[in-house]
Amino acid sequence: MNLQEYFSALRSQRVSRPPSFAAHLFFSPLPSPRPLAEDTPTAKVVFFYETSKLSEPQKGESKRLFHRMIEAMGIDPKNYGIVEFSKEEPENPRFLEKLWEKTAHSPPDFILAFGVLATNLLLGRKERISQVHGRFFKTTLSAGSKKFQTEIVPIFHTDFLLINPAMKRVVWSDLKKVMQALSS
Repeated sequence: MNLQEYFSALRSQRVSRPPSFAAHLFFSPLPSPRPLAEDTPTAKVVFFYETSKLSEPQKGESKRLFHRMIEAMGIDPKNYGIVEFSKEEPENPRFLEKLWEKTAHSPPDFILAFGVLATNLLLGRKERISQVHGRFFKTTLSAGSKKFQTEIVPIFHTDFLLINPAMKRVVWSDLKKVMQALSS
């Protein structure tokens, strides 16, 4: 898909909703939230997405933009999973441990961290998203005694893209890097 088709898809009002699941005990407004292990047995990509902080009308638009971005990447729904979390969830000391337990059976090749909170949480340090977006961070994650390698890719959050639409080109460029890495 080229850039023009991508922006056309973004302007489209028609949105097909890919399967979704919740990080843990989080109510997802999308149908049938299920645990990661049942939803994505062969996930190559996990989209780690903090729920929108915008007011109600914009919150829906942010989520639609997020799903259109995934759709534009052309990844088979069997090959990705979505972890949506609220900003309060990371305060639970076992939050990431539970997440890694769910992914350990079939570790993803890439985890796309949408926004600053997701990026800092996954990288384990404070970073400015403007400095690290689109870069690949190889990391070793552990779930109990099992360790696995994955790459974390920070991406601007869709809330930011609604406020600053000019950054959509930058995000599309970052997503194309992931698509290229997936195809190689």
